[in-house]
Amino acid sequence: MTKEYGRPVEFAIEYKRTLKSQAKYAKIREAIESEKRVKAFLYLVPAYELLHSITDALCQMEQLVLFGLVDEFKKDRLETRVRD
Repeated sequence: MTKEYGRPVEFAIEYKRTLKSQAKYAKIREAIESEKRVKAFLYLVPAYELLHSITDALCQMEQLVLFGLVDEFKKDRLETRVRD
């Protein structure tokens, strides 16, 4: 949970180790777009190659979806570089 304008905002953290099929990502997109309680999603992955593929699969969504490397997150959560 983080704060936005002084109010708590819930966000989800997802860890992905492998690339999924396009059909699976279509279902993931639907689930994310239909989520009402969670305002943001952070996808963590182990490698840049996977980072780029997942970013491409989940780009241009209404919900805020950010992507980062799991090793950076483990090292310093608040300083993790993320991309949208």
